[in-house]
This record gives sequence, C-alpha cells and structure tokens, in this order.
Amino acid sequence: MTLTQIAAAQIAAMALLSTLIPAQANDECSGALPVGAGVHGPFSTVGATTSAAGFACEDPTAPSGRDVWFRHFANCSGQLRVSTASANTDFDTTLAAFVGSDCVSLTPVGCSLGDAAAARPEHATMVIPVTAGLSYYILVGGSSVATPGSPAVGNFELTLTCAAPPAHDELANAISTSLGPSPVFSTLGATVSPEPIACLSPMATAGDVWHEFFPAQPAAGCMTRRHVISAEASRTDFAAVLTLYSQDIFGGQLTEIFCSLDEPYAYEPTLLLSANPRNRYFIRVSGADLNSAGSYALLASDDPGGVFEVSPGCGAAALNVDVDTVIGGGGLIEMTGHVGAAQALWLGTAAATTPICGTCAFGTDLAAVLAGTQLYVTVPCDPYLIGASFYAQGADLLGVTGGCSLGSLDLTLTETVEIWLGG
Repeated sequence: MTLTQIAAAQIAAMALLSTLIPAQANDECSGALPVGAGVHGPFSTVGATTSAAGFACEDPTAPSGRDVWFRHFANCSGQLRVSTASANTDFDTTLAAFVGSDCVSLTPVGCSLGDAAAARPEHATMVIPVTAGLSYYILVGGSSVATPGSPAVGNFELTLTCAAPPAHDELANAISTSLGPSPVFSTLGATVSPEPIACLSPMATAGDVWHEFFPAQPAAGCMTRRHVISAEASRTDFAAVLTLYSQDIFGGQLTEIFCSLDEPYAYEPTLLLSANPRNRYFIRVSGADLNSAGSYALLASDDPGGVFEVSPGCGAAALNVDVDTVIGGGGLIEMTGHVGAAQALWLGTAAATTPICGTCAFGTDLAAVLAGTQLYVTVPCDPYLIGASFYAQGADLLGVTGGCSLGSLDLTLTETVEIWLGG
C-alpha cells in the first residue's frame, strides 16, 4: 500500500468514526439549550465542534474548543455565577458568556478557565453581571492544556446561581460581627466599592461586602486587644480576600490596615488585629479575581498566646504554668514533684541547649533566677510584647537521683517551657 493509499484510508476511517459519534444538539449557538437557575446535566461535549465565537481567556498555546451552547434568561439583576464544579465533571472545562437577543448579536461578557490551584482543576467558575430579562448565551468547552493538540471532551454538570446585591453590599450597611463563628454570607451580586485594595490590582477587584467588627475588651489597664479573623475554609467556597480598615470613633476617613490575599486559594485568608477602643474596625470581603464570588463565613477569636514545652527535663520535678498569656495578664509558675532539699526557678529570653551532664541540660538562659517553687509573673500592657516569648525552667537540688552529680551537688531539671504572648 502506498503512502497515498494509507492517507486515504485514514481519512475514510475518520469520516466513518464521525458518523458513529452523533453531534450534540446544542453544538451550535442556534441550538442552545435553555437553562434556568439551578443544577443541570450531566451533559457531554463528545462529538462537539469548535465554535467561531471562541474563548477570550484561553491560552493561545493551548486553545479551548469542542464546545456546546446554552441560553439563560436572567431572573435577577446582579451577578450570575456559572460553574462546572461537580463530581459529574470529568474533563478540563472552559466557560464563556455572551449577552444578546440572538446568535448574530452576541457581546462577550465573561470567560473562565479551570483553576489549576483548585482541588479539582477541571472545574471552571465564571461570574458575570446580569440584568433581569436579558438573554445570555453560555459556551462550555474543553481546554487542551492536559491534551496537547486537541481540546478535551467529556461529561459535565452546569450550575447557575443568580443574586441581587446583598444587604451588606455597602459600607453604610455593614453587618455587625464579633468573636466566634459567623453565619454563612455571600458576595454573589455585590458591587465594587470605591476604596482600593492594596493587595489586588484594580483590574482584578471583584464585588465586595462589609462587616463592622466589634472586638473584645482589652485586659484591665491595657489599651489594645489582639484578634485573629479568618474566612473559614470549611464554609467558604471561593478564593476570598479580607481587607481590614480602621476609622476614628468620631468618624473620618477609612484607613486600610491589612489585606490578606487567599494564596494559594486555600479559602482561608487571615487578618491580625490589635484593636484599640478609640477606633471602629471594618472588614471588607471580596474575591481574588473577577470570577471569585460565593459563600463565606468569618471566624473571629482573640489571640490568647500559649504555653509549649520546648525541651524535656531530667527527673521527677515538672512545671505547672497557670499564666494568662496576653499583655496585661500574668499568673503562677509552680514546680511540682520535687523531692530535694532546695529548688530554684528561672526565666530566660531565648531557648538553648546547654548540657551540664550526660542527662541534663539547661533549656534557656538564666535571665532571672528565684529560689523556691513558685514564681509569679506579670505581663505589662505593652503592645510590642504581642508575639514575643519568654522561657521558664526549674531545678530540684540536693538529695535527688536520676540527674547530675556535680561534686556534692545533686540536681535534676524540669522541662523547659515557652510562654508565647498574645494580645
């Protein structure tokens, strides 16, 4: 068989195969399937051709195609979220949207590739502005990123959600939020506030909503209280951005304090706030890009600090630390289990490992030493101490076993603990 005959046979085989795979009924815009809000499918792109309308967001080196069409009449004015996120989606999807009364008057209004950073990268989500009563055409195709030379095909499910601007769309209507978990809210339908966000490009700023955060009261005699505020990963379904602002209690301009971009889209951006009673605080929740909108929940907690063992002891004696580990706090560090004739406690400024015999080692420097089994600690109301640590250790002396013998001095050491200060 000649090369010409082989080529002719291959062409004939491809033509025969194309007759065995039926074209999708919605392969062309003129056959677009009507879809309303809700979950639809599963559908398939097997047998579909590539439309001339195209995908504006596609990678030129890995074009999208093999697409099918849907038509949606918006039932709200706000935003429409279109997503292929589903267990029934089994290929790399690409989305595009157009507005127009028919297939000859289409204007592109949105496009989205699958998110490579997501748990299921084949899932694509697109958010577009919509007006109630207008007609929108949705194009679902495949990417060729994972299938070089040809767009992927397969099965998919399509979910459409339309929402008007939520009640807390504007700063003036900010929802009150305090310590603890919040209810689930949504940014879908939200408009873009005029204030810039430092960690986002103005071209990527998505719709946002507002909360006013009411911090817990600081410790007696202190002027600040530290808090941790995050978007809970388990109750947030989009790449969220949190931005924190302060405002004088008598009014005035908002000042951006901190912006937390949800990299790498783990759905849990986090803010740290050292609250001052003289200020009001506002949290702005938005998306990391124009296609990021959805449900979220905030979790606010105080920053309590903590006590952690950093190195073990060598003997029966141990430390019991009952300290309120925040600025303005304090409490008792006590040695228990001691059997010797004398005891000592000390505080240090840094962790260390300084052996004094084969089994015992100092776990910190001896910045302050006190004879006895109890040491009372008071933490000053200094905000610069938030995030700082100090260390504690003790020694049981004279008449002990299992530790070190330094001439006539027998000793064992307690574990070394780090006391980390919160707000």
